Amino acid sequence: MNIAATQRHILRRDLLAQLRAAQTPLTTAELRAEAPAVPVAGAITPLLPTHEQVYRSLCSLQRAGLVIRHRAYASRNVQWSAAPSPADDEIAELETLFASPTYEATDRRSR
Repeated sequence: MNIAATQRHILRRDLLAQLRAAQTPLTTAELRAEAPAVPVAGAITPLLPTHEQVYRSLCSLQRAGLVIRHRAYASRNVQWSAAPSPADDEIAELETLFASPTYEATDRRSR
């Protein structure tokens, strides 16, 4: 995988993780503020992605059906949320299990 492909892969995975963890839709700027530094050709160290790189990655995720674009009325700001996934129910069940007193008691006994 070349540097550009690696950069896109890292950024898309992070953006999707941010959106799945969010309780409400996030703007492109909010997502960029939390995005990781990514490898850039010619740079010695990874750099933060530009606003345009984040937006293009979100558009790519939208085309793949992984995110949903929300546009506020009379505003240039675009908000994004994760599209429903078949894994959502399983993740919710696991989170409930991990938060249950039964899980905590089992976890303590195994230590």
